[in-house]
Formats: sequence, C-alpha cells, structure tokens
Amino acid sequence: MSEIALQEMIQADLAADPRVSSQTITVTIQDGVATLSGTVQSFRRKLAAQQIVQSYQGVRDVRNELAVEPAMAESDEEVAEAVRNALNSSADVTKEAITVAVNAGTVTLTGNAGSVWERTVAEDVARGVRGVRDVVNLILIDTDHKIDDSELAHSIQAALNRARGLVPGDVRVAVTEGVAVLSGEVSEPWQREVAETVVGKFGLLHVRNEIQLKQ
Repeated sequence: MSEIALQEMIQADLAADPRVSSQTITVTIQDGVATLSGTVQSFRRKLAAQQIVQSYQGVRDVRNELAVEPAMAESDEEVAEAVRNALNSSADVTKEAITVAVNAGTVTLTGNAGSVWERTVAEDVARGVRGVRDVVNLILIDTDHKIDDSELAHSIQAALNRARGLVPGDVRVAVTEGVAVLSGEVSEPWQREVAETVVGKFGLLHVRNEIQLKQ
C-alpha cells in the first residue's frame, strides 16, 4: 500500500471514530512516520488519535503535534481547583503531599509520593481534567518509602494489563534494581512500543524490550 493510500485510510478511520471524529486532525505520512497536526479538546483525545494511527502496520513511528484546546476556556484557578478535586477523588493518591499550580492551562505537580505508581497515577488524573493543556510532573518519590522490585513489577503488570491495544497476559515484566525487562509475544510491532511507553511512565533507569512477534 502506498503512503498516500495509507494516509487516506487513517484519515477516514479518525473521522469515523467517535472519540476524535469531531476534532480537527490532519495526518501526513513520510517514510513510515505519521505526523498528527491540528487541535483536539483534551489529552484523552490526543492520545486516542495516536493509538489509532499506531495500530496501522505501515506506520513505524508517530509524531503527535496535536494542540490541546479545550472547548470552553477556563481560568487557571478553575483548572487548578478541578485538578485538586480529581486528586481528592482518587484513592491511589496521597492528596495532602501534592501541590497543584496552573499557568496558561499547563499543570505543574510538586510534592512527594510514596511510590512511582502513585506519582504516575497523579499525572494521569491531572491529564484527564477538562481544561488541562499539559502536565509537568515534578513529584518526588519519598525515599523513606522505597518500593521493592516485586511491588513495582506488580504495579507495572497491572498497568500493562489495562493498556489499550494489549491483550492481558501477552506481555510480562520483571524488575531488578531499577531495570525492567519486558517479555512475551504480541501480534503487531506497534504493540511492543505501547508496552514500552507504559513502562516508561514508571521512571525506571532502563527498559529492555524483549517482546517477540507472534509467528
């Protein structure tokens, strides 16, 4: 399939998907690299568009240049309050240890978290709030509460099992002294990248991707 034909197919798929069909998104493909440009109303839609494009076999990489422009302009104070409320509603986050600041829609999270997982959850919660254009995660891990390798591996495995595009159980993870090793088998090359992206959120020193493609 030519890149022009692939580009047209992806554009039609984006237009048909209810998560992003109402958004202004343009796809261009050159040498297997797909570039997304335009505007979407939330980070969730930005990520959804990228996942759709990554699912195509002819795409080897995605440059997501979509701008997040909420449908209704909200003040930084309103966004900050909404983020705090969302954090307060999350049972996985120690709300009292996290500070929220917002400037032009960009949320900066500071403070301390008891684990890498908690730090990751706080960022994901913030990204899901309406009006958030970007998130800068400066939360530090409390060294007095050092997470052990087995606990971290369990948290990563849970995230992999929930990841869109991955079949629970197909990808396994082992963690040793800050190094994560991914193993298992997947059907498509882009699924290897999805798994590595999930693990990358946990702030490990190194990730070894040994996932194989099913024959």
